[in-house]
Amino acid sequence: MIVTAAVLLVAFSLISDGQPPRDAAPQTGTAIIRGRVVGAATGDPIRKARVSISSDAPGPRDPAFTDGQGRFVFTDLPAGRYSIVAAKPGFAKTVFGAKGLVGPSTRIDVANGEDVDGIEVRMPRSGAISGHIVDEFGDPVELASVSAQRIVRTESGTSSTVAMASTATDDLGEYYLGGLPAGTFVVNAMLPIFQMVNTVTIADGVTQVVMRTGDVPPRTYYPGVATLSQAQPIAVRAGEERSATDFTVAPGATAKLSMRFVDAKGAPVDANAMIASADESTTGVVNRPVLMVGPNQSTALQPGQWVIYARGMSLAGNRPGPMLVGMTRISLNAGDDTSVTVPMVTGAHISGKVTADGGPLPPRAQIRIEASLLDPALADAAGFVSMGFVLPDGVFDLSGIIGRRELRVPSMPRGYLASAVLYEGRNLIDSPIDFKGGEELLGVQVVLTSRLSQLTGTATDAAKAPVSDYSVLLFPEDPALLKNSGRLARWVRPNQRGQFTSDDLLPGSYLVIAVDDVDADQWQQFAYLNQFREHAARVTLGDAEKKAITLELRSAR
Repeated sequence: MIVTAAVLLVAFSLISDGQPPRDAAPQTGTAIIRGRVVGAATGDPIRKARVSISSDAPGPRDPAFTDGQGRFVFTDLPAGRYSIVAAKPGFAKTVFGAKGLVGPSTRIDVANGEDVDGIEVRMPRSGAISGHIVDEFGDPVELASVSAQRIVRTESGTSSTVAMASTATDDLGEYYLGGLPAGTFVVNAMLPIFQMVNTVTIADGVTQVVMRTGDVPPRTYYPGVATLSQAQPIAVRAGEERSATDFTVAPGATAKLSMRFVDAKGAPVDANAMIASADESTTGVVNRPVLMVGPNQSTALQPGQWVIYARGMSLAGNRPGPMLVGMTRISLNAGDDTSVTVPMVTGAHISGKVTADGGPLPPRAQIRIEASLLDPALADAAGFVSMGFVLPDGVFDLSGIIGRRELRVPSMPRGYLASAVLYEGRNLIDSPIDFKGGEELLGVQVVLTSRLSQLTGTATDAAKAPVSDYSVLLFPEDPALLKNSGRLARWVRPNQRGQFTSDDLLPGSYLVIAVDDVDADQWQQFAYLNQFREHAARVTLGDAEKKAITLELRSAR
């Protein structure tokens, strides 16, 4: 039953989140979007580039391929807001108007019957990192998993990594990571499982290779170091290949961990457990989830700080008991042989109802409620987040909750935002709760609203001339509301006419500023946004109010 529950949790994340069904027939209209795809460095047309278009309207649209002059056209489009993405081997995948690797793009607004021309997608050449992986004896390592990763900041203020390319080494130990956009990366490699072996000496000095079981393949970072904080960043320019990025990957020293899962009476619990690395460094937290099942589990781990998170059911008696949860932090040193007993408890229980603007939910609304784990080490533990669907009458029920959590609504009908999470006269939205197990929060009311405010505007330079290439940062004036800036702060780009729109705002007082550049890794952090406070314009938006503003472009440097 444990495995089935985990599978169902993963399945929840794959079901529609209120967006239009992927297989819905695309709507048709009378608008047209035309443009060209050209090389970013040369301006030369790129032929046979695959151009995709998407919008909020239901249904996918067939891609277009550029002609010999780099031209593309999309016809029969309904009025709406569109984004354009171009891809071709040898070039970095490019989103029209996006700044760098991440961030909002330039959306194309079209009206019925409008013919929008002059859209130019500038594609930079893709970069690559290549090299040679050897083991501790200098022999090539075949089938080692190699990836190029970009370090990113998370909403919690820690760091994580995002894989931009991955491959396996060939029989010569060589690897090639292509399709990289310009940027700075770290490269890491892991030995294949079949090479996780120990050499054991038996009688008369004869040695024998013994396969280790239950081990976590160690991750080694270029130039041959064990942790992300020691890794040497590799800067890749557009079209550049950083070759000879060679390093050694070896098993390294490990610690043995044995785990036993028990309930309050000491009875064994058949647990579905995950272990995540919680080592913090100057670059943050490195997530390395390892999933195992059973009442008694053992594994070899690299030295460091780890978090064990488990869910399961007691094995005592003929019938399965209630869902139990447990979480323990441990520290391991090289060569340790550590045994730990993980106490499992009945998790907290949260139930309540979701309302929309104080009334019933819209018909066929698909809404999910989750008690999100806030421990940075467990940021990737999506299968362990307590999550559930909201029934048509708005009722929801969550159980098996432990650890520091925050009630969130990751999926709701388009055009709605969560405005409050009410319990016993308190608003729990953006308020973490440290659950020890056994707590009961009954009668929680989650309030959604469709009465969203809108801010539109333009930007000018110091001479009051209009500009079209800029970014807008918008965030709450109250510093206390910036602790969860990912929910309330916005980074928007203008459309093809130089006009920006942010139409998903809760009522309140905001600060807004137009800047020439935005740090994609930092923009959701309090300190980064707060630096713009002095020069930002103040805007107060009422319930469902629409306002327009003209901003003076400022340098973010």
